[in-house]
Amino acid sequence: MRVQVINEVSDGAAPEHYSLSLQWCRWNYEDGSPEEMGHRFIWKRPMANGKRALMPTRGQARLPSLAKAEELQAKAKAAGWGHNVFPA
Repeated sequence: MRVQVINEVSDGAAPEHYSLSLQWCRWNYEDGSPEEMGHRFIWKRPMANGKRALMPTRGQARLPSLAKAEELQAKAKAAGWGHNVFPA
C-alpha cells in the first residue's frame, strides 16, 4: 500500500518538538483494490537535517485532546479542503 498526501495542515509545533498533522490522502493498494480517499492524523518527529520524519504507528495517532483535532480540522477547512466527504 502506498499513501499519497494531497494536502496537509500542521499544529505549528516548534522544530525541536513533535508535530501533529491532519492529511488528506489517497490510498493506493498494490493488490489492485480500488484506491481510496480519506483523512488521517499523523505525528512527525522533531526536525533533523531540515525535515520531519513521519511516525506511522499501525494506523493509530494518539490525539492529545479533541480540541487539538478540532483545531487541525478548522485549519483544513480554512485552507479549502476540510469539507471533503468520501464514500465509506
